[in-house]
Amino acid sequence: MIYHLTSPCPTTYIFLLQVFNPPVVPKLSTSTSPSATSTKPLNFGILGAATIGPPALIFPARCHPDVVIYAVAARKLEKAKAYAKRWGIEKAYEGYQNLLDDPEVDVVYNAVCPSRYTVMCLFEAF
Repeated sequence: MIYHLTSPCPTTYIFLLQVFNPPVVPKLSTSTSPSATSTKPLNFGILGAATIGPPALIFPARCHPDVVIYAVAARKLEKAKAYAKRWGIEKAYEGYQNLLDDPEVDVVYNAVCPSRYTVMCLFEAF
């Protein structure tokens, strides 16, 4: 049997649907009151509005109640805002340092292209 791109194998289609459309779970309460039994979820920030972000971080984060994709930073604010709107991210920053300076960001995912990794790592280290 030959499958064409217009009529994919049903098993492959179901697999891709599960991978790229994971179930969305309720997030932990962000309440800071002493009576709250849950803890604050981890706020992730993404450096770079790159195409690797959704499969590497955004889709998996939807399945975890203790993870929130909180912010994204890009060199141009328009690109960061468009990315944030597309993926439901709360904050968008122009420039990477603005995201790194945000006290609400707990974890940073570096989605900057590999040729800039060294610069970003040195930038953060000093």
